[in-house]
Amino acid sequence: MALDEQVLTELRALRRRADGVTPTGVADCAVICHILGAGNPDIAYTALRDAILSLDQTTAIRAAAASLGFAASGSTHLDRLTEFGTAEGYDQRQVRRYSDKGLRQIASYLSSQWVLVASPKLTLTLTTPDEDHVWVHVSARRYYFIDMRTPELSLWQEDQRTIQAIDWRHGQSDAYDTTEGAALLPSTTPFIVSVIWHGELWPLFELDLDAHISRGVLTRSLGSHIQVALDNAS
Repeated sequence: MALDEQVLTELRALRRRADGVTPTGVADCAVICHILGAGNPDIAYTALRDAILSLDQTTAIRAAAASLGFAASGSTHLDRLTEFGTAEGYDQRQVRRYSDKGLRQIASYLSSQWVLVASPKLTLTLTTPDEDHVWVHVSARRYYFIDMRTPELSLWQEDQRTIQAIDWRHGQSDAYDTTEGAALLPSTTPFIVSVIWHGELWPLFELDLDAHISRGVLTRSLGSHIQVALDNAS
């Protein structure tokens, strides 16, 4: 299930709760809790409220906020819809349609604009075991509910691209899925290490260079792609 659909499912579950959105309710929503609060329900609750307030306050968003309990005080979902409808001049069926539309917009927003804390993370480590080689290690981590492919590591040398055959190791740690792999690459001429990590979200990249690398380094990244270029060893 796509990330925005997972968020929408949890928003609907929160809407059905008698007390609406609360830190206790958010704690039962693993995806929202991790996306907005790195697993802390109090932080996620505040972030959810702030995210909704940061959106254009259309009828759909206001209806969704009311049904979630942020803008209405009814003791049930239906009470909150009725309260909003009475104030805005809509019947309950209209309010429900607006609330459904607003929840979808909120889910899409959270899944695209509020996922920095939950973004997949890839660390690229380069070390020099000797003068003629560079050891490249890739360590990738993502929340289990975010769909990402296996990274692709390649070497550019003299305008030739070679995809590296990596024995990727997959594992799990708490709420994360992990992937690790490494390759020993020749470095007698200038070359570029390239890693592409496609998936549901753009990843965060970190580069860790051996302090003994005595050569010029140029790093660039865009979207799901990072490149590290090294010139001749000095």
